[in-house]
Amino acid sequence: MMAATEGRRLDEENQLSILNAVINQTINELPQNQLNQYTS
Repeated sequence: MMAATEGRRLDEENQLSILNAVINQTINELPQNQLNQYTS
């Protein structure tokens, strides 16, 4: 993510969009038991 945004200035909306994409990707790829470990 750092390399993808290097040299760019991101506003709050873009930062939230990137964060949301990372969270969604994490939720979709981690097994349920690992998700439970991180969210409890």
